[in-house]
Amino acid sequence: MGGNRRLKRVFYQSAICALNHDPTSKTFYARNARRARPTDKRSSRSPDVA
Repeated sequence: MGGNRRLKRVFYQSAICALNHDPTSKTFYARNARRARPTDKRSSRSPDVA
Protein backbone atom coordinates (compact mmCIF):
# COMPACT_ATOMS: atom_id res chain seq x y z
CA MET A 1 0.00 0.00 0.00
CA GLY A 2 1.40 3.29 -1.03
CA GLY A 3 0.55 6.73 0.13
CA ASN A 4 1.66 9.19 2.71
CA ARG A 5 3.16 7.15 5.57
CA ARG A 6 3.18 10.07 7.99
CA LEU A 7 -0.49 10.78 7.39
CA LYS A 8 -1.39 7.10 7.81
CA ARG A 9 0.52 7.06 11.08
CA VAL A 10 -1.43 10.05 12.38
CA PHE A 11 -4.75 8.38 11.52
CA TYR A 12 -3.65 5.13 13.14
CA GLN A 13 -2.53 6.86 16.34
CA SER A 14 -5.78 8.82 16.46
CA ALA A 15 -7.85 5.64 16.14
CA ILE A 16 -5.88 3.86 18.87
CA CYS A 17 -6.23 6.84 21.19
CA ALA A 18 -9.99 6.92 20.57
CA LEU A 19 -10.27 3.20 21.35
CA ASN A 20 -8.45 3.69 24.63
CA HIS A 21 -10.30 6.79 25.81
CA ASP A 22 -13.69 7.11 24.09
CA PRO A 23 -16.50 4.75 25.18
CA THR A 24 -18.41 5.30 21.92
CA SER A 25 -15.39 4.26 19.86
CA LYS A 26 -14.85 1.21 22.05
CA THR A 27 -18.45 0.11 21.51
CA PHE A 28 -18.25 0.68 17.76
CA TYR A 29 -14.99 -1.27 17.48
CA ALA A 30 -16.24 -4.16 19.61
CA ARG A 31 -19.44 -4.45 17.57
CA ASN A 32 -17.56 -4.47 14.27
CA ALA A 33 -14.86 -6.83 15.53
CA ARG A 34 -17.53 -9.42 16.37
CA ARG A 35 -18.98 -9.13 12.85
CA ALA A 36 -15.58 -9.30 11.15
CA ARG A 37 -14.77 -12.20 8.89
CA PRO A 38 -12.68 -14.80 10.71
CA THR A 39 -9.10 -14.91 9.55
CA ASP A 40 -7.50 -18.06 8.20
CA LYS A 41 -4.34 -18.83 10.14
CA ARG A 42 -2.86 -20.91 7.31
CA SER A 43 -0.89 -19.18 4.61
CA SER A 44 -2.39 -19.73 1.17
CA ARG A 45 1.06 -19.55 -0.41
CA SER A 46 2.71 -22.40 1.44
CA PRO A 47 1.88 -25.94 0.35
CA ASP A 48 0.29 -28.31 2.85
CA VAL A 49 2.82 -30.75 4.22
CA ALA A 50 1.41 -34.16 5.07
